[in-house]
Amino acid sequence: MTIVRVVPLPFTWEGLPAELDAGGAVTAKLERILGTWEGTPYMEGCQAVGSGGGVDCVRFVSGVLDALYGFQRVPIDRLPQDMALHRPESARAAMRQILRIYEPNVEVKDGRAQPGDVVIVGEAQGGPGHALIVGTRKNTLWHATQSIGVHFTGFGQYARVAVVHAVFRMADREQWRDHSADREAPKQ
Repeated sequence: MTIVRVVPLPFTWEGLPAELDAGGAVTAKLERILGTWEGTPYMEGCQAVGSGGGVDCVRFVSGVLDALYGFQRVPIDRLPQDMALHRPESARAAMRQILRIYEPNVEVKDGRAQPGDVVIVGEAQGGPGHALIVGTRKNTLWHATQSIGVHFTGFGQYARVAVVHAVFRMADREQWRDHSADREAPKQ
């Protein structure tokens, strides 16, 4: 019998700063957006919300961020399923490309993750292969998995199986408070 242990992630959860989330409006908005995705089945290369739709992990995170900013984008090109297991460099390049879409962003290095932060994990021997987003409830992460679809989990990872490659925070999160219908989508 193989025993797989879940260990805490190398960061702690904290709420959004008061100057960003006065009155809790941004937290409520993010919670609503995440809730609309809950239960969406996993479907590689898709980004359609709800039980009749389907989404993969990267497009789920992109869909949440797009909704926070208030725009729709052209779907992201399909990423190979085995990119993290067999080609770590191409996986890193793909993740960098996706993060460029959401510039400006910064890597979180102080060990504190906040709602809306993007967490990139992957195989211990491979490159980045899975994207998650930090939830509004303490110690929650949201993601799309093949077995369950979109759901939230706790702040844990399988010991000796997956590693956290990075946590990223959007540097222009004040735009989440309000957006206009004519906002231009970020570069692809």
